[in-house]
Order: sequence, then C-alpha cells, then structure tokens
Amino acid sequence: PAYTALYSYSTADGAGGAVRLRGERVVVDAALVGSEAYARGSAGAVSLEARDIELVTGGYVYSAVRPGATGSAGPITLDARNAITLTGADWNGYASEVRSSTDGPGAGADIVLTGRNITV
Repeated sequence: PAYTALYSYSTADGAGGAVRLRGERVVVDAALVGSEAYARGSAGAVSLEARDIELVTGGYVYSAVRPGATGSAGPITLDARNAITLTGADWNGYASEVRSSTDGPGAGADIVLTGRNITV
C-alpha cells in the first residue's frame, strides 16, 4: 500500500507554501497533508477547517524542517465547528498523528486544535 499526499515544500531560500483544506468534513485517511523545508526557507502553515475533522488509518498532518535545512516549521491549525478525531494506525502500525518537527537549528511551530469535541 502507498500513502496519498498533499503537501508543499521548499528546496531553496524561500518558504514552502501554505496548505489549507476547507470543507464540511475533512478526512485524512491513510494520507499525508503538510509542508516541508529542505534548505534555508521555512515550511509553510498547514490548516484544516471543517465541521468535523478526522485523521484515520495513519492520517498524518505535519510541518517539518528536514536535515540540513535551517528554517523553521510552520504552524498547524485544526479548526472544527464540531469534532476532531484522531484514530487508528496504518498497515505499518503508525498511528494517526499531528506533528511539527525540525531536524535543524530552526524552531518547531505551534499546533492548535479547536473543536467542541476532541478525541485523540
């Protein structure tokens, strides 16, 4: 099996672009949604906005600075009018996850989840 993916990235001095998903219901099912930086630029912001947001079967929302890069990770926002649910793992056992990380000198970024019900 393979993941599907939606992401932006920077391999030069500029920042990676923002990734924004808006809908009545946003489901990240065995998929990657994020932004990455591989050089001097920073990763972009990642936001999901919906009535309900679900990360299932190893769904992964992220902002990352890769080894050798000097930028910072971008902020991650999950904004649900009702519920945010993270559940399940993929075929390799990796759990559904929201992550901001850096493998360089730059900073990680804030992760903000807003909803009436949040289940992790």
